[in-house]
Amino acid sequence: VIDWTVVRGIGNGLAMMPIMTAGLSSLPEATVGYGSALITLAMRVSSALGVAGMGALVTRTHAPLVADHRRVWLHSLTGGYSTGFLLIALLTVASVFLALLIRKPPPRRMATAPVFASHWRMPGTRP
Repeated sequence: VIDWTVVRGIGNGLAMMPIMTAGLSSLPEATVGYGSALITLAMRVSSALGVAGMGALVTRTHAPLVADHRRVWLHSLTGGYSTGFLLIALLTVASVFLALLIRKPPPRRMATAPVFASHWRMPGTRP
């Protein structure tokens, strides 16, 4: 379990920066700050919901095994976490397929010079 958690953690770490960069680069410059805040909020809320959901799934899987079959507590808890991690793995695979459907936005045209350049001149120079 620890080995796969480390692999998943490395994958998440390597994936987050390109995802954030792609998401923020598709926004207009005036709204990049709001976009960054919204992405951060979505990450925090989804993390909290994921941890709560994982806890609920483990508890739901763990409790009947202990009550009905009188299994060893640790064995049933391991079964609950195995079910939870399997569900997370399936959701991750589904997310990869959905991510492959995302299209790259068309490149934005950049101005060759700043807008204010025609109105600005060096002090002490003539127009």
